[in-house]
Amino acid sequence: LCKHLSDSMSLLETAAWSEETPKRDVRTSLQGVLRLLDVADTSWVGQVLIQLLGDDLPARLIDWLSELEFEVQKDVTRLFGGILKLSSSSDAEREVFEYVWNHNRILEELLD
Repeated sequence: LCKHLSDSMSLLETAAWSEETPKRDVRTSLQGVLRLLDVADTSWVGQVLIQLLGDDLPARLIDWLSELEFEVQKDVTRLFGGILKLSSSSDAEREVFEYVWNHNRILEELLD
């Protein structure tokens, strides 16, 4: 699911502004990742978080936030909240901290 979200973001980043298919794919993939995090087993959630961060998905989603539908914007916020929440119960806490530290604009964008 994380790979599919990353691939969908790549399509969105290279697509024409008017194309709806990449935006729809991002929404579908993002919702799948959110469902995965909602039922995440702490034994493997750290790997999911590391993959999300490794593909730079939080920052990439934030870069496109204003172009996404309102409901997808809410899902992006939920994803970031889930990443923060789950990082404390997984082995990815340090990676999440470093990611947020190095991408401080994410918090600024989400709070605006």
